Amino acid sequence: MRLKTKNKIPSARRVERNLMKRSKYNSFNELPLMLTVQDVADVLGIGLAHAYEVAHRKDFPTITLGSRIIVPRDKFMAWIEEQAAQKTEIF
Repeated sequence: MRLKTKNKIPSARRVERNLMKRSKYNSFNELPLMLTVQDVADVLGIGLAHAYEVAHRKDFPTITLGSRIIVPRDKFMAWIEEQAAQKTEIF
């Protein structure tokens, strides 16, 4: 029989999963002028695969340089505001 203990140390995988969803930025002013898809994922608190799905949306502001996808900070901020406005207009 296994006994459960209250002071169980969390697994490295669980700790890593919790840290992955935290943004490394505290405000929009800290964002670089041009964001990578990884930056978008960090800001939105989503995974990298989901961030690529967002980046390929027609309404998402991206610039493609070769195979690199970049997102201008001001356009990204405007896109977030548009998404928030659309959400509030539904109700």
